[in-house]
Amino acid sequence: MFECVVCNREVEAPASFAVMATCPRCWSRGRVVEAFVCPECGETKRTRPVRGVCRACYQQNHVRAATCRVCGQARKTEMDSSGRCRACRSLEAARRRGVPPASAPALPDVAEARLIALLAPLRRPWVREFLETAYWRRSSKTRQMCLRALAGFDRYLSEQADVGGGQWSLVTLDEVHGFLAGAGRFALQPTKAYLSWLRSRKKMDRPIASALPKRSKPLRLRLVSTEQAAERYRRWTASDSDPREALVGLLALVHCLRSGEIRALRLSDVLGSDHLSVGDRAVNLAAPVAEALTRYLRWRAESYGGPSTYLLVSRASRLHDRPVSRFCLQENILGGVSVSSLRQTAIQSLIHGAGCDGLQLACFARLSLDAAGAYIRAFGAPVPGRTNIAK
Repeated sequence: MFECVVCNREVEAPASFAVMATCPRCWSRGRVVEAFVCPECGETKRTRPVRGVCRACYQQNHVRAATCRVCGQARKTEMDSSGRCRACRSLEAARRRGVPPASAPALPDVAEARLIALLAPLRRPWVREFLETAYWRRSSKTRQMCLRALAGFDRYLSEQADVGGGQWSLVTLDEVHGFLAGAGRFALQPTKAYLSWLRSRKKMDRPIASALPKRSKPLRLRLVSTEQAAERYRRWTASDSDPREALVGLLALVHCLRSGEIRALRLSDVLGSDHLSVGDRAVNLAAPVAEALTRYLRWRAESYGGPSTYLLVSRASRLHDRPVSRFCLQENILGGVSVSSLRQTAIQSLIHGAGCDGLQLACFARLSLDAAGAYIRAFGAPVPGRTNIAK
């Protein structure tokens, strides 16, 4: 046992960590690089580099399809030099530590029956009806997560004098808040669909689903470096650039359009040479983007004659009137660069280069005020007094 100099906790760790006076958790966190530019994929991300590249590229380079010499299964996983798959190596390490092998999981129907049996008798029928009607398309794992959360909530309700073993219609907001105070804010999150179903199908007067807090989604940054963004912008604005790649790239990099917005554009959304109808608004295109749109429309009229009414077309559009896929947009058109990375790079330029505040960023990039604040905190607040060089 020793005290970590970083988190000041008493921990038990191997002697190598005791010499450094750092616990394994703090040592692992210290290796995280906030803005690491991977030389393999060229993306800027928050990760722990492994041998000079990001963890995703390292694992992708070491994953291959082979047959394990121990279990005999052909799988795509990380193989060691002796030809053993990762699952067999983990099982062998667990046996060396004395960990018994895991028992075979129960069948989904048997597991669900056991979880339903934990509920009060009067509360079981509505749960069965919910699983058979509104939740039958869900996977067995999702259904069991909902039942486990309901079982914990059921135990709490059985101890309450006002509810006891009564029906779900007796549950009030006080019981929900009381259970969340003891079990955790997100303990009933897997049951949100069931609580909403009670409100809509069983006509419950109490909106108990509204008592559940909203889980905030973490902001994942996938940026393109400044040099790569400038190089792509010069290539896309050239007269000999690929029409499809130039249009998609400039719409994301200049006007911060999302992937779904670009894919949903139709020919009827082209309001003029420099205007596009995106959703319920009209976007005034910048001069380079307007030129790219003109070149693309000329290329589309010369190269395509299929039934698609969408602005972007692919090989599949020869027979079907449907938007291009996300894979086609990222891999076939942009050459591996995602639209979201270009959009986030443009948002970073708006904050640092143009000095936009939260309201201006939310208006231009069509973000909520909370999302704009999250981007400003991630990229850093704009410098006061900096002029907008884009104008």
